[in-house]
Amino acid sequence: MNLPRAIKLPDRFQLDREIGRGGMAVVYRAHDRHLDRFVAIKVLSADVTSAVGADRFQREISVMAKLVHPGIVALFDSGVSDDRLYYVMPFVAGETLRARLTRERRFTMEDVAALGADVAEALAYAHGFGIVHRDVKPENIFAIGGRAILTDFGIARLIGESTAGGAQLTTSGLVLGTVSYMSPEQAGGELRIDGRSDLYGLGCVLYELLTGSPPFVAPTAMAVIAQHFTAVPRSLHEHDVRVSSALAEIVMQLLAKDPADRPANAGDVARALRTASQASSAVVARETIALSSPSPNEGTVTLGEITSADSECETVAAAIGHALSASLSESLGIRVLTQAIAASSVASTGVTLTGSVRRSGARLRIALRAVSTNGEVTWAEQIDGSFDDIFALEDKVVENVTQKIRAGGKRPQTEVSKPLTRSTPSGTRLLTASISEADHLVAEGRKSFRFGSSGGAAKHHLEVSAIYFKRALELDPKNARALCSFGNWHYVMGVSGLMPRDEAFTRGRELIFSALAADDQCAEVHCSLAKVALYFDDDFHATARHIERSLELDPNDTEALRIQSIVYKILGRIDEAVRVAQSATVRAPEVAVLWNCLGDALLSAGRNAEAVDALRQAIATTPNFGPAQERLEIARVRLGEMDLAIEMRASRLGVAGQRERASLLTTESTELGATEALRRDVRRELDGHLKQSESIDAFAEYFTTRTLADRIVMGFAMLGEYQSAMDWVERSYENRPGRLRRMLTDLPFDRQGFAL
Repeated sequence: MNLPRAIKLPDRFQLDREIGRGGMAVVYRAHDRHLDRFVAIKVLSADVTSAVGADRFQREISVMAKLVHPGIVALFDSGVSDDRLYYVMPFVAGETLRARLTRERRFTMEDVAALGADVAEALAYAHGFGIVHRDVKPENIFAIGGRAILTDFGIARLIGESTAGGAQLTTSGLVLGTVSYMSPEQAGGELRIDGRSDLYGLGCVLYELLTGSPPFVAPTAMAVIAQHFTAVPRSLHEHDVRVSSALAEIVMQLLAKDPADRPANAGDVARALRTASQASSAVVARETIALSSPSPNEGTVTLGEITSADSECETVAAAIGHALSASLSESLGIRVLTQAIAASSVASTGVTLTGSVRRSGARLRIALRAVSTNGEVTWAEQIDGSFDDIFALEDKVVENVTQKIRAGGKRPQTEVSKPLTRSTPSGTRLLTASISEADHLVAEGRKSFRFGSSGGAAKHHLEVSAIYFKRALELDPKNARALCSFGNWHYVMGVSGLMPRDEAFTRGRELIFSALAADDQCAEVHCSLAKVALYFDDDFHATARHIERSLELDPNDTEALRIQSIVYKILGRIDEAVRVAQSATVRAPEVAVLWNCLGDALLSAGRNAEAVDALRQAIATTPNFGPAQERLEIARVRLGEMDLAIEMRASRLGVAGQRERASLLTTESTELGATEALRRDVRRELDGHLKQSESIDAFAEYFTTRTLADRIVMGFAMLGEYQSAMDWVERSYENRPGRLRRMLTDLPFDRQGFAL
């Protein structure tokens, strides 16, 4: 077969060097002059070009170009030059699993499960479009930053159906790498194969990653194919490898000869592999909450470890600790610090609160005790509850501990207690004075403020919160928490359109900076400054700086953790973004924006099945929560669950008052299929945005949603029209360069998040 020479391509591309060669194509790295980036260009051989034909090639490529998924290498462009067909992909600066396997020989079971889940999710998405890969093998999977990305979607079908008989089995350089992962039905020449054939190929890949060898090896291609039909692969446990029973069971099920005996769909495989990955790598981390806080009589209270010998109760122990931390902070104004900082306090006058959780059947017993700095037990308490109602048990514990702390003295009613401070070696100061009336007013105002930010009776509740904040500032004009909270209040009023925007933002900024001047050790102030920098100033560096300081002062603040997760996501530190977001949801499981943040991070990590669970939790906590619904739709699409994606999109449209469009979407889904219906609705939405951009500024600040330009970029990207998407990215950068980081990492703003 004649291999393609270095052909002449359109002037837009400058060939750099050859980076790969196979029996049917050569791959070059080229420089895209238009977008100033490197791309990979696969040029098909003369024989394949002749067999496929330009018209059919363009039709097939246009179908593949519709695959827009983080786990799939996209197709940017295609064409004919020097009588050779070619297509253009991003240049992936990573290595294939084949290259890594050659170097390392075997992968750990943790890596195998995680990478396999990535591939399964990419397959699920493509199968939802009715596209079968047909050539899942290590050479077609890249490993980048711990993530797997699948390439050459559908090309095997394009080439295989265009070559005569068994040509695919006899082509030099392609044989062994293909037949080793070929399903029995594909090897048998069946014309109608479905996604379960790809799952068989995935099983072969996972088997090889674990053992260092494909499940079937023989001297000739035909002998390998015969084994696919008749031989049973050796059990993974017979190899000298470490593999969990769960992972081994998944792999062997994927290798079933009969497609009916394999998993029904790739989405189920992805979920199973994610579970196997987590089970094999999980380290049970005992949650330790350390807080140093003012109390009416004791000076400080340090909440130490709440433990359990029963692994099933560890989550209960963590939940109790977080409930105490959150409630005491809210009702008594407690500062939450790391245990190390609390321990560094010299001559503390407070008590340390510790506890344990025991279980007998469905009954739970919480044992708590408070120990003074001289080692004396000041009080001990046992609280019983039910494993079936953890929330009720949390409430009992919080109520009991709060009463014990309050019993040490009476709360002052109108006088202001000026906080005293003590320096620690780290420079952090600890409050050691009574809680003032102003602090309690701030706590009450924040409760109403949070409720009011969700819509509905928002205006009324925001007005109520303002009364509390103003009264607090009358009592203590330099109360940092009051100044900061009232500053946040002004931003929300401006975002909501309840005050003139410029006036509200200017006043909000003044109040927050006044809070910083009053107490630069207040974590809430730095958290608010981080949000102002992120959402209003487009100053990412200031965001990162302030949120780091906020968490130094208060490592358990869930809103600060949410912003830190966003910062990590922007920096590309996705695993850390997920970890931080998860810790926030543990601390405040009732807050929808935290689950939404976790879902967003999981989407960025390609862990779409887990993202579905997190986003469903957000919606269960706050029904019709738009940002979570939008992300849930994306997760469903990426998992190939198109019918569920249609349901979510129709629901979103209905809530937004676009009932006619929702009805049309549902009708088209029935008549044309979910995939085509979804594409048509995305096109309608994009056309509407483009029409809007003719009469309004597409780059103007939209604080309650994405900018219009952001949505246009997303629309083009969802349709696979990357050139148009990049044109709008360039225009966005020219208009608002600081916002580019957030736009490219899909970080929409919602006022509910800012108000917390």
